[in-house]
Amino acid sequence: MRKFPAIPRSPKEARARTARKLKALRRRNFDVLHEIAGYWDDGPIGSEIDTLVRDLDAAIDAVEGAVDEELARMDEEGNLL
Repeated sequence: MRKFPAIPRSPKEARARTARKLKALRRRNFDVLHEIAGYWDDGPIGSEIDTLVRDLDAAIDAVEGAVDEELARMDEEGNLL
């Protein structure tokens, strides 16, 4: 049975964990998608994979931005530990 990690003790720790996981996700996406692209000659499949990589990067950037905004909001309200 899988053991889940402990709950972060602070929002800053949660941000650090989130950043590490998103960085790993970004790397994994890039590696897997470029491996798939290697199965095909340059063409529509490769360009679609490049588009997907860009879209995933933009989505990950959006999540990172949302986390930063939430931490800023918490800091303004005095809820940041």
